[in-house]
Amino acid sequence: YSPVNIINVYPNPVNDVLTIDFYSYEDTVLQFINVLGETVKTVSLAQSENRLQIQVHDMEKGVYFLRFKGHSA
Repeated sequence: YSPVNIINVYPNPVNDVLTIDFYSYEDTVLQFINVLGETVKTVSLAQSENRLQIQVHDMEKGVYFLRFKGHSA
């Protein structure tokens, strides 16, 4: 089961602003994970949102994995 369905993440690569279009079934947390497996940034996604724009200019250049985690109220 995934709390998030229909995900579009762009642009790739990103310089300043990452845009995520999504549909979430519940409140969700988005984690940016570096290649060492460390969580370097966490963003809360509200159930009512459909598009999120995240400033990433403060992050080091590199490859990141995105993890979407639902959390119960």
